[in-house]
Amino acid sequence: MSLAKYVVPANEVHYEFEIAGLSEFQLTRFELHEALNEIGYLDVDLINVDTSIDLASAMGKKASLKILAGTEDDRQARYYHGIVQRFELTGTDDKAAYYSARVVPRLWKLGRKHKSRVHVTEQSQRKTFKDVVEKVLQEGGLSGTSVSFKLNEGDYQPFSFLTQYRETDLDFIKRLCEEDGVGFSFDHTEEEEVLQLFDSNQKLKEANPYSEVIYRHAAGMLEDEYESIQSFQVSHQLDYGKVEMREYDFKDSQKKISGDKTGKSDDSLEYYDYAVKFQDEEGATERMKKTAKLRSEEYDAGVYVGTGRGDYRSMAAGKLFTLSECPSDALNKQWLPVEVVHRGTESNQVAGDGAPLGMGGYSYSMEFKAMPADVTFRPKRKAAKPIVLGSQTATVVGPAGEEIHTDEHGRVRVRMHWDRERQKEEDSSFWIRVSQQSAGRMWGMFFLPRIGQEVVVDFLEGDPNHPIITGSVYNDYQLPPYRPVPENKTRSTIKTNSTPGGNGFNELRFEDKKGSEQVFMHAEKNFDLRVKNDGKETYGNNHHLVVGGSNGGDQHERYKNDRHVIVEKNHYEKIESERKLKVGGDQIQHIDGDFFNDVGGDRLMITSGDSKNRVTGDSFHTVTGDLEAYSAAEQRVGAMRNVCISSVSGSVFVAAVQQIQLSVGPSFIKIDNTGVTIEGPMVKVNSGGIATPNMTKFKQPEVRSMDEADPAKAADADNDTSGEKSAW
Repeated sequence: MSLAKYVVPANEVHYEFEIAGLSEFQLTRFELHEALNEIGYLDVDLINVDTSIDLASAMGKKASLKILAGTEDDRQARYYHGIVQRFELTGTDDKAAYYSARVVPRLWKLGRKHKSRVHVTEQSQRKTFKDVVEKVLQEGGLSGTSVSFKLNEGDYQPFSFLTQYRETDLDFIKRLCEEDGVGFSFDHTEEEEVLQLFDSNQKLKEANPYSEVIYRHAAGMLEDEYESIQSFQVSHQLDYGKVEMREYDFKDSQKKISGDKTGKSDDSLEYYDYAVKFQDEEGATERMKKTAKLRSEEYDAGVYVGTGRGDYRSMAAGKLFTLSECPSDALNKQWLPVEVVHRGTESNQVAGDGAPLGMGGYSYSMEFKAMPADVTFRPKRKAAKPIVLGSQTATVVGPAGEEIHTDEHGRVRVRMHWDRERQKEEDSSFWIRVSQQSAGRMWGMFFLPRIGQEVVVDFLEGDPNHPIITGSVYNDYQLPPYRPVPENKTRSTIKTNSTPGGNGFNELRFEDKKGSEQVFMHAEKNFDLRVKNDGKETYGNNHHLVVGGSNGGDQHERYKNDRHVIVEKNHYEKIESERKLKVGGDQIQHIDGDFFNDVGGDRLMITSGDSKNRVTGDSFHTVTGDLEAYSAAEQRVGAMRNVCISSVSGSVFVAAVQQIQLSVGPSFIKIDNTGVTIEGPMVKVNSGGIATPNMTKFKQPEVRSMDEADPAKAADADNDTSGEKSAW
């Protein structure tokens, strides 16, 4: 291997530093810190003959450091770009002013953008890691050629829900990178600083201008002329050798969702964790396996590391280099720097009378930490994930014109009070599960929050990406059903609202005011009660039942077996119109007292079989009109004693088609079509005397006055007003 391929003359060095828009500075000292997945910074000490520079004018200005090395004919440059984050005047004398500055990448500014917002609410929006990070970077002014994504994009599934909660844009990006195993570094060209995000070492560039660096320990005069690594140590440490991750998905609750990966260390040292990260995401198992792989690679990345120092100015975090000529041949391979610190000084003589700043002696050193390039870099999870301390409230949202917006799992959407970016109501959040008092398999309690209601939102393990609705609260717009509350403080209720449009309700209410206790039930339309066994009701006082309203109403009862009714006192029943009764079998009626039957019109009784009346006392029939008795067969009238038939003021007619016969003992009179036959031991004609019946037996029956049934009027049940719509 030719030495010229990988060595740069190191015996000359010069530093140049400038801040856009300000006069020329001379750098006297710098310290540059770089690290993968860190912002890093450049601290410089400066001299300027201008003693009146406005410090504020430097804030946020582009600044550049150029490290020049080599001979004038073969000079190499190492660049660093950023913005001025701090600028200080540290002293002055009669020749110049002395300043110090801190320069940081433009990405630093995202650390001063503190927000709470929802980035993704639907998997259908197809926002992946790159989509989200790219959007945040663009908002921070980083786009185009200043950002480079080097990702296997097919490995990133869309988020179903993603929240940035009380964290800066920078912390948010770093957290996403750490969770998805994405590294980032800064590549500095002659013109600009480029933020590059990568998920594979193979996508990283090699160090410029030469990627091979010689190892020179206790270098002599010749070797001092070339950049080299002068010290290099490696260490091996024990860490987790196996990772297993597990998750629960309520959509597939019987399935075990897990992933595991064995790493490079002792697999008896296991990292097992339960994550709620992938809840409600498609491909949860695949993502869980990927997470286990990422965590395993994260631990593997720290098992074998090297540290060193030298004067290799092209060393940069994220730039691959190959070590050569190291006595330990196992170390002569490609490495990935993960941390680098550059330090340099230049002794400058300040000339008077406006003379240019001169060049003096210099010094330069570099320290670094690296890992083998064949071990995948994964950032350590250092960014603290935001935790929601306690519950919050939010407003239920949905499409315009709807009052209830839900999915097949009974979930709803909400808008958090701190979310200022979501304009569409239905896009304010993803579907959130609603906690119920009881949730069984096709049984339990179920109440859906409606659009416009204020609900209480809790978060699983405090994770803002995993909200769950645990209740609801009233506010100045969503008021309690009974107001003012202090005057109705003894009322407890479950009251719903008809939808759409309101103007109706169902309710179960409890009044606990002493002396006015009440249980109130209201059904806006139908009321169905089903008891599969016995049903018992006991009323300590009156029971009122009103069936029907302004449009009338019927009462229908059906008993599949016996019906037993006992009235321990009087029974009043009044029927304003017809009463019809049909008995499929016998009807037995037993009255211990008198029976009064008052018919205002005609009375018709049809008996298909025999009709039998038994009267243990007298029987009186009074007919104010005619009385007719007709029998299609024989008719018999008999008495144990006398039978009297008489007409008080008219005649008595007895007629027969065939014969009429009167008999007393051996005597009889027969009248038929042949004549009149009279027989008896003695027949007397015109012998004096008349047949006079005992009319005292024909008395008018005593009829008691019959009061009409006048039952008390049933009182209407308590009435109440309906609720109002929740939606605006």
